[in-house]
Amino acid sequence: MNRLQKPQNSLRWFLIFLSLGLHGLVLSLPIDHKKPEEKPRSTAVKVVPLPKQPSSLAVIPKPSPSKAPVATFVPKRALPKPVARVKAPLITIPQEPVSRSAPPTPSAPTPISTPASSAPVTPSTPVQSVPTPSPDVFQVEGAIACEGVKDCYAYTETNGRQISETLEQQLQAQGYTLQPLDLNEDTGMKVYRLFQKGQPRDYLHIIWTDKGTRSLRLPEPVEDRQALVEKLKSSLDSKAPYSGRTTT
Repeated sequence: MNRLQKPQNSLRWFLIFLSLGLHGLVLSLPIDHKKPEEKPRSTAVKVVPLPKQPSSLAVIPKPSPSKAPVATFVPKRALPKPVARVKAPLITIPQEPVSRSAPPTPSAPTPISTPASSAPVTPSTPVQSVPTPSPDVFQVEGAIACEGVKDCYAYTETNGRQISETLEQQLQAQGYTLQPLDLNEDTGMKVYRLFQKGQPRDYLHIIWTDKGTRSLRLPEPVEDRQALVEKLKSSLDSKAPYSGRTTT
């Protein structure tokens, strides 16, 4: 038992010395004790008497320097600098355009008056005579006016149906409305009632034979082929290309 107690006692003494050594190290470490030195900062702020200084500074700016420049600028009113001697450009410069305007005056009137003669009038008259047919003329290109018959045109084309279709398109383009009468096409003739802007106009008759085609406008319709042929024959020469035969 004594042997066991000896090592325990030695261990205790070792731990004691170890703790003492550690405490000594801790105590030997440098510790900052400067925190209490912050107190004089607060006291220094309280003692500063700064508000007294601006009062003395406010008295320093004297208004005397502002008055000095006002008095100095007064003599600068010497306005003779804008000298009105600009009259120098009043030299006789307008004399130049007077000489320039002289030459154009004699040359201008002479050439203008000469071409204004009746030269342009002469060519205008024949140009107006060319477009003699009015938009109301019932005439297809290539037609010839019938001799001795008013509002009648002769065609060498024996296909009267083709002539009638061409006339329909041409007249509709001129604002006419064509209303065909109920006739048999085998008779070799067509009759149309004409309307322009809704108003009734004349009757257009188209008759064809193996010698040609004729278009005729009459105030009243003629539905009998033979009567229409006789009407045309009585107004034309013996060379009238109409006969009783028809082409289909």
